Amino acid sequence: MKNRHLTDLEIQEYAFDRSDCEASISEHIQACEVCTKRVGAYLFLATSLKDQQEPVLDYNLSALVIAQLPAEKSNQTSSDYLLPITVCFSISLMLLTLYLFKDALQNILSATLEPQRYFIMSTILFITMALVLDIISRFKKKMNLLDV
Repeated sequence: MKNRHLTDLEIQEYAFDRSDCEASISEHIQACEVCTKRVGAYLFLATSLKDQQEPVLDYNLSALVIAQLPAEKSNQTSSDYLLPITVCFSISLMLLTLYLFKDALQNILSATLEPQRYFIMSTILFITMALVLDIISRFKKKMNLLDV
């Protein structure tokens, strides 16, 4: 016999399926008045629930519930267009700046040697691309956090 009272799970197992119940649980319930009353309460509750009539509804409950469900989110939102528009605007602004200051840039670049010019341009291009990719990835992460 156990020195403690049985858990609800053990009492439910005894009340509803005595064939799978351990012998020690059966012995405890037979010897313990508190646990015997709890088994009786579970059996009374189960029979009371079985005796209840099914509720009769005069209306279609499922149609009312479905009508109150939120509308399905569309897969495409206005923020999906924000990133490409921003990138296009930024590239256009950069090209406009290069066009307006082409004379000044030609003077600066003509003073340097040919290999140095290519090195400077490739370095600028690499850094710009890295920054753009970083901005895009951070933007996507932030948007994913908002969608949760």
